[in-house]
Amino acid sequence: MTTPQIVFIDDTPEDVELAEFALASAGLAVDIARVCTDRALLALLSTRLPDAIICDLMIPGFDGMAALEIVSRHAPGIPFILHSGCIGEKHSRAALALGAFGCVEKHQTDNFVTLVKRALRAA
Repeated sequence: MTTPQIVFIDDTPEDVELAEFALASAGLAVDIARVCTDRALLALLSTRLPDAIICDLMIPGFDGMAALEIVSRHAPGIPFILHSGCIGEKHSRAALALGAFGCVEKHQTDNFVTLVKRALRAA
């Protein structure tokens, strides 16, 4: 069995490290790549398709909803999780309507791990 590949779309390396630590602490070994621009996301998707994509909602010059649209066009079927400090019901509903696999706030570590595990099983 190969190690699941996860792409994080996030401009804060520390947030990605915390998420990776949460996954590892739950016994989930994953390979992680991080991008923070639309160009970097498109370049990555042109070379490989990950098992899941986890995206922050607010990224300077780029946002989670735009990332979801790119993933929907260029890599349909890959579970996309919106993972942000404060998502709110409005953004959650919009993301789910556009095809996101799920939404979770960054401080909800247990919910985040559970959602990632579900996404990887679905992949």
